[in-house]
Amino acid sequence: MTILGQQILFTSADVKSNSTFFQEFAMVAQNGSLDIFMNITQDFPQDPWISMAILMKIPNKTEHRKLLQYNVNMCKILSKNERSLISIWLQNIFKLGDIPKKCPIIEGYYTWCGLRPEMLNIPPFFARGEYCVKMELYFRQRKPKLSLANMTIIVEKK
Repeated sequence: MTILGQQILFTSADVKSNSTFFQEFAMVAQNGSLDIFMNITQDFPQDPWISMAILMKIPNKTEHRKLLQYNVNMCKILSKNERSLISIWLQNIFKLGDIPKKCPIIEGYYTWCGLRPEMLNIPPFFARGEYCVKMELYFRQRKPKLSLANMTIIVEKK
């Protein structure tokens, strides 16, 4: 998709998930879009939290610079009590998939097909370049926290 002469594409995605809660959790980036397939094997016993960091690749280097980091309760986002940048992005993602838009998160097979970066309201002030979005889905009320999934998505803005 081209926005004001700039093209934004999902270029790769990877996920590692906890087999206690997921029979399948896959993300596939192809042709600039992203498909997500998630088979939750049991109801979530508490609110899941998501930690998200957005990093920009430093040109001509292998390093990334952290631009934003958020840590939010997904159930508060679903109930629309949150109004942060990440909550807007996540609410848009939930609108485009078939997962119930309420908590508790229940077992089932859920999909998001053909997600495109422009569907997520990415602010135009992000410069051209490669971005790495790292996310962890986890239960916070345990010590130590219980990780459910770790995801990495590479986005390119041309």
